[in-house]
Amino acid sequence: MDTRTLTALSALEFPFLHTRSLFDRALRNLLTAPYDAPKLQQLDFSAAPAPIHCFWSGPKPNAITQLALRSFVHHGHAVYLHTYDAPSTLAAHVPSGVAVRPAEDIVARSIYQECLSRSEVRYFSDIFRYAALYRFGGWWLDTDVVLLRPLPAVQSYFFCGQWGGVESGHLLVGDVLHAPKGSTHLLLLYRSSLASLRGDGGDHTFGAVGPKLLTDYVLTRQPELKQHVFSPTLFNSIDWSEIDLFHTPNHEALELVSDPRVLGLHLWNKKWADENLTLENAQPGSVARLLVDHYATPNRLAQLAQRYGSDKGLNYKNAPSHHYARVYQSLFETRMLQPVRIMEIGLCRGLFEGWKQDDIPSLRMWLEFFPNATVFGVDISDFSWYSHDRVRIFRADQSSEDSLHENVVRELDDATLDIIIDDGSHASWDQQVTFKQLFPRLAPGGIYVIEDLDWQPPLKEGEPETPLTKALLEHFVGTGRLPSAAWSREESEALAATIESVQFHDSYSELTRRNLCGGLAVIRKRG
Repeated sequence: MDTRTLTALSALEFPFLHTRSLFDRALRNLLTAPYDAPKLQQLDFSAAPAPIHCFWSGPKPNAITQLALRSFVHHGHAVYLHTYDAPSTLAAHVPSGVAVRPAEDIVARSIYQECLSRSEVRYFSDIFRYAALYRFGGWWLDTDVVLLRPLPAVQSYFFCGQWGGVESGHLLVGDVLHAPKGSTHLLLLYRSSLASLRGDGGDHTFGAVGPKLLTDYVLTRQPELKQHVFSPTLFNSIDWSEIDLFHTPNHEALELVSDPRVLGLHLWNKKWADENLTLENAQPGSVARLLVDHYATPNRLAQLAQRYGSDKGLNYKNAPSHHYARVYQSLFETRMLQPVRIMEIGLCRGLFEGWKQDDIPSLRMWLEFFPNATVFGVDISDFSWYSHDRVRIFRADQSSEDSLHENVVRELDDATLDIIIDDGSHASWDQQVTFKQLFPRLAPGGIYVIEDLDWQPPLKEGEPETPLTKALLEHFVGTGRLPSAAWSREESEALAATIESVQFHDSYSELTRRNLCGGLAVIRKRG
């Protein structure tokens, strides 16, 4: 397809691409949202993760490929890495969970060697992916795409756009593809790419049988496939021409990757090599460093809890702690880069022990784990001395509806919250009063957590007796009813109607010391 035709076509059907020519990055996600909205209904995020196929040439993957493969495995995908090198040699250098397979079972080695003699390995990779998807179906990912969440199930096809390319004759890129097994379209793409490789006067430059062929095939030869083309936001939110945004601390980069539609990030491996950039020298606070840190350990949130002295980690004060971080990692990591609004009730460290309140460990943990988040803190003590541009502190007594309403709910205005964690007094009355006031402020699909259900402080003088919160929630699981002295019957019915599920998780310290299970409740609001 010639550039003039492609430019006219993209202006008509993909008008958001022209924001790139203006370098108006702030508008990108906003303009692609209406385009993607109806297409997202093709994706099923509730299905089990499907296998991923990919390709590598060489005895040992580089750091970006190692990171990408770790992310695939981390999110529960079976990963098949195809190679023409010795599988046993490569298998010794890939993360556990990656199955290395001989690529000649799919495309003859002679074609691989012919391609290397006429072009380069990236040219061959474009050919190989068509053959692999025709053979197996499912997902193809390049080994420089880092996943942020498990890939959804797709009934038929998935194609992804990129920001830069119209001026070079393409607007689709094959870094992420999905197709049914035995697809006629993939067979035709494979045959067309072989014809280009072997034909007289064939174009052997990189991209000729990848982005250019794919764009021409989908947009002009088989236009019914256009309904399966998604915007660059999903995997290419940062373009190949902008890799400096990955490497250095940059608010603009964080904004570009914060959209909930972002499923993964294409790091553009070759561009890093061309500019002598490495993951090892990515700066603290950069997107690349965030990805490296997140996938370097099995549970990054537990490491942050340990670093900042929060009892949500595995150990606290040289003793087993609650280790709620393991649960929070699983619950929250798919939203790690999104602009979530998270509230924690209870900021003190050891109020009853008389410790000096000179730090707020959990807020610091959340700020680092969620680099795009706004974090709200609530406590009966005065923490107004704590200052951070992404933190708001409210002072309120969670045993008092009036205090919560005046000092927290009204201060939120009309804003909703995505995550609420009650780590306050732990008194059942206080927990239930707080739940009544704040659960309605939770966004649809949001998560409300109540910690330390197996520990109760002494009953305050004049405090009403109420069922233990743990027993109340267990009663809801069994009956769907939520009776409490902290709210009326009508309020009880209204709260119960908006709860989608309640799950209990163990506190490690309570389990090991007192053999008590289910000390943490995770309440999900209907979406």
